[in-house]
Formats: sequence, C-alpha cells, structure tokens
Amino acid sequence: MVDYVETHEAFCFDSFPDKLLFFDDFLGDQIQDEWRESGGVGGDADVVDGQTGGIMRITTDSDDDDSWQVDWNNIGTIMASSRCTIEIRALITNLTCRVFLALHDGTADFVTFKYDSDVDGDWDFQVRNAGSASGYIDTGVTADTSYHIYRIECHTHGTAHVHFYVDGTETSNSPYTTAADVPTLEMQPWIYLQAREAVAKTLDVDYVYVRQDR
Repeated sequence: MVDYVETHEAFCFDSFPDKLLFFDDFLGDQIQDEWRESGGVGGDADVVDGQTGGIMRITTDSDDDDSWQVDWNNIGTIMASSRCTIEIRALITNLTCRVFLALHDGTADFVTFKYDSDVDGDWDFQVRNAGSASGYIDTGVTADTSYHIYRIECHTHGTAHVHFYVDGTETSNSPYTTAADVPTLEMQPWIYLQAREAVAKTLDVDYVYVRQDR
C-alpha cells in the first residue's frame, strides 16, 4: 500500500523532427519536476550532488518489504510501437532487495529489468501487455553492488520485439519476440526499490535516458 505520494507538476521533453528525447543527469539540489515519488512512510528520492555528475538516491524505510519508487506521475508518453528506448545507469548498495528498472504504463503493462533477492541472484526481464506476459526470464546477469547500464529497446521491424542489454551486451534470452506481449499503451519510466529485510535500502541512479521515434 502506498502511504505517501509527492507529485511534481511540470513536464518537459526535447523535441526533434524525427524523435523525442529525455535525459536526466540529476544535477542540482533536487529531483526535477518530471518525477513523482511515492511509497511507504519514511522513503525518499533525493539528488546527491556531492558525487561527480550528481545522482538520484532512492531510499526505503527500515521495515521489511518497505518500498519507494519514482515515475512520471502516469504521464504516458513513450510508445513501444514507435521504437523506444530507456537506459538507466544504476547501483544497488545492498543486494537484499527487489528492484524494477522499467517503462511502465502506470497500471500493469511494462517492459522491465527485475532483480529480487528472494528469488535468486540474477537479473530477469519481463514483457507484459494486457495480461499477456512473458513471465520473468533469466538474463544470465548476476546482480552486484557496482554501477551498470541497463538498456531496453522496443523494436518494430518485422513484428514487435524487445531487446535487453547490460553494459552494452545483449543478455541471455534476448530479444524477446512474442509480439502479443509487447505493451501497446503509452508508457513512462519507472524505478522501484523494495527492502527484503528490516534494513533500509538505497539505489543510486546516475542518469535516465529515454528516446522515441516520432
């Protein structure tokens, strides 16, 4: 259950003749107005500008299963049908947790990386559309406490399919090619952190990059 929601109202995109681009390097002293943060009491998402380039640090409370997340306040802008990409550079500081790095429609459909220490030590991916879903599929990438670049690309040549990359290398079982599972609604970035023990957890996000063809 979500106990707290903080909403920022402004929203912006850089627009070009052939594409839409969004990039947030988390500079300054607060997260930008695109982001809404929500979750259980005691969590937070803040810019930490003492690190080179700045980061967004997402923190949970110290209760088991407490969570915190950021998204675009359900302002769906990104369409898989228009060849979209999300790239997130992030670091998990303690691996006893669950993490989603995703494009999400605000309800139940998404393309996502998922790590869950209650399941195993690897990253998985899932592609889900209107109840039709891939299930969680092992990427073959073991989670650790270093920075990595997580990239999801939704392609439309041939039939709709999704590619998953970590540090520029395509993961095991990618691309995912069941077109019926690829979301058809507008999506937004979604970053989610959940503690898997009664200890506060943090997720450091160096940047978020999103692009979409027009």
